[in-house]
Amino acid sequence: MESPPSTFTLFLVFIYCMQTLSLGNSDPTRGDETALESNNQERRTRSAFTVQYNVRIHPPANTPIKFPKVIYNEDGDYDCETGLFTCKAPGLYYFSFQMQIYHKRLYVKLKHNFSTVLEWFDQFDGRDEDIASGSSLLKLKSGDIVYLELLPDHEGLYGNGVFNGFLLYPD
Repeated sequence: MESPPSTFTLFLVFIYCMQTLSLGNSDPTRGDETALESNNQERRTRSAFTVQYNVRIHPPANTPIKFPKVIYNEDGDYDCETGLFTCKAPGLYYFSFQMQIYHKRLYVKLKHNFSTVLEWFDQFDGRDEDIASGSSLLKLKSGDIVYLELLPDHEGLYGNGVFNGFLLYPD
């Protein structure tokens, strides 16, 4: 009769399995090379960003809004210099925004490859600040771009706005 494995042997097996799983390899018999390949594939199918407009001036119209403060953008898919999100991992994405409105009306367009997908309007009534928000799902291919844009005379964004996007279901 064979003796049961020692506690130390079980501990070593546990450590090996945990290291293998952390590399994205759920099958310990596949080897380290396959585990690294699996981990790289997982990284290519991730995408998420949250950026903030924290400037006390109204952004210009008819151009992508440049959200200068990065809250999260690990994969670098959102470019603060251009205001563009560029898709690297194709699939179904969720985008949302929330904007503080001050002293002007707000007319926001969500644009995909330079075409308007959705539009939101908020009428500032002059009594106080207001908040506008919106969201949408978009099916994207690699290289597609998404951004927010304001209409002339409707650049009400002032001081605080957030733009988010993340990959919901990869292709």
